[in-house]
Amino acid sequence: MREIKFRAYSHRAKKMYQWEDLTNEEIGDMLRNPQEEIMQYTGLKDKKGKEIYEGDIILATIIENLLPSGENSEYVDKRVVEWNKEQGGFAFAEDEYEIIGNIYENKDLLIK
Repeated sequence: MREIKFRAYSHRAKKMYQWEDLTNEEIGDMLRNPQEEIMQYTGLKDKKGKEIYEGDIILATIIENLLPSGENSEYVDKRVVEWNKEQGGFAFAEDEYEIIGNIYENKDLLIK
């Protein structure tokens, strides 16, 4: 069973908070304030063991067996972790991930 966890980014404080580090009062304030971002844990970890949350920017290593010779083709793609409404969850089909930042603290990584 997947562990249900959250983290929060405060636009006011410009800081990321782990949910377990917040008091009940702080959590209540964040949930009521539209300037705060709440992100859910995907249940997955990257190749270094770091928990992957909604809003993380990852390098995804994709391995495909599409070559006529039967050899694998491998490439790395930068992606933002998002909830997939059609699949009702976080969709991950890649073979390996590495978190390189998140959409709130590292917006510069989104520029191609």
